Amino acid sequence: AVAPSPRERESFPASPGEKGRGMESPLLSRRGSPRGGSPRRGGQSLVAKSWLAGLFTLAWFVLSIVWMCNHGFNPFVSDLDDLARYAPPGSAPAAQQWGGMAPAMGFWNRPERPRNCDASPLEWQCGCKKRKVNGTVVAQEIDYDGVGSLGDEGAGAGPRMPRVVHFLSRMFSDASREDSKEAAGKVMGIARDVFKSIQKRKREDSPEWCGDVPCEYKPYMDQYLATFEDGWEFDLHCGNEIAALLQKHTPSLWTIYESFSADIQRSDTARYVLLYLFGGLYSDMDVEPWTNLTSLLSGKKEREAGVILGTEALMDAPPMEEKMKELSERCEVAAVADAAAHVYADEKAVERPSPLLLPLCEQCSGPIGRLSLAELMGCVHGIRAGRREQNVRVANYWMMSVPGHPFWQDVLELVQRRSQLELSEQYDILYTTGPDVVSEIYSLWSAGAVPGESQRSGGGVGGVGGDAIRLISHEQLVGLNEHWTKTSHSWRASYNSELCDDLGLC
Repeated sequence: AVAPSPRERESFPASPGEKGRGMESPLLSRRGSPRGGSPRRGGQSLVAKSWLAGLFTLAWFVLSIVWMCNHGFNPFVSDLDDLARYAPPGSAPAAQQWGGMAPAMGFWNRPERPRNCDASPLEWQCGCKKRKVNGTVVAQEIDYDGVGSLGDEGAGAGPRMPRVVHFLSRMFSDASREDSKEAAGKVMGIARDVFKSIQKRKREDSPEWCGDVPCEYKPYMDQYLATFEDGWEFDLHCGNEIAALLQKHTPSLWTIYESFSADIQRSDTARYVLLYLFGGLYSDMDVEPWTNLTSLLSGKKEREAGVILGTEALMDAPPMEEKMKELSERCEVAAVADAAAHVYADEKAVERPSPLLLPLCEQCSGPIGRLSLAELMGCVHGIRAGRREQNVRVANYWMMSVPGHPFWQDVLELVQRRSQLELSEQYDILYTTGPDVVSEIYSLWSAGAVPGESQRSGGGVGGVGGDAIRLISHEQLVGLNEHWTKTSHSWRASYNSELCDDLGLC
């Protein structure tokens, strides 16, 4: 390198590494202006820092916007737009009519607006219903305005079961409400939520989603269309539709609905609301129908029934007794193995029993000895506080009702009472909003212990005038459909599954 002239040395200062050494960097010399111009190194450093600061600010802004959108604070689209199509023409603005914003159901969960149902009648879309007319499928938007409210006078059961099947989709978000609260204001929490939102959007734009339903469930839903005769209607409701429906028709229940810590609790509650407000058949998306309901609904008891339910299991029936005998034998083997493990503590070859099994066998020896699965549920699951489960477990994945039946008011009242219970294991979902709620209310109705309006209207299992409850047997239920519970249910991973998965006690 050629050393700079004295004039060039005076045109810019030495670099920090050159100070006190009486020399300058050849690289720095080449960056200097040969004609005595201003130095470039400091300028480049300042520009680089400005770019970094700008990128950081932009990234922070984008992360903040995505976080707000994902948690219901969308700065670009008003949440009240979700409610606009439920407002009758000429009615008051949504904010005045319903007194608040739409729920935080997740930015990527929002249905597209406007919904063009008839453009793709074969595609399952949120807020759209399908009908078969002379063998041809037609679709149109669901009318959410023409339904009553919970507790309306005169909303009682009618004489005919509506020919409509209700499905629920897009009720689950990747991040729980509790995780969202903890992540608020934390950079790592925001980054995690953004990552999950992006991953969720990728999944929903991928072939795993067919319209607004998971592709693995679409064949079962299409089977309903193929199996049921003309005249039936098939409605798909999603999270936003349910939230707006609750805000409009039952604000008190909306408060409870929003307070749930698990999306599966909202999904359970939504199906009870749909049956009360609309009536018809509710079916999980993973239920495959074997036959139509013509034969079932032609029976005298079914024609007079206001609610038709299915038996999921009889807790103290002979098949369950066999399960309890197996558990009793496992307890005996576990006790022997535990004793052997203590005697031969140094022998690694000795097989030790499950750490869950021995405490269960010791604490719940009474129910196990009596071969009572219903009693065992009360002993094993802390949320029951020792109270046995009902002998009849009623399924909540397939239910029928006339609109306005007081049975569902009782169900939702029990949901309200259990809504604030803490969740620690999978069974707690079943207890707070799932099949146990329906089973408890069915037990009260079958015993004639239904309070208030339900009792005055002639309610009960043997009631008349479209108010009776009809419970079909487990054999009848599995003859009508198959519930493919082997399909994925991501909510289960959020709670302790040892008692359910390891010991089968759910």
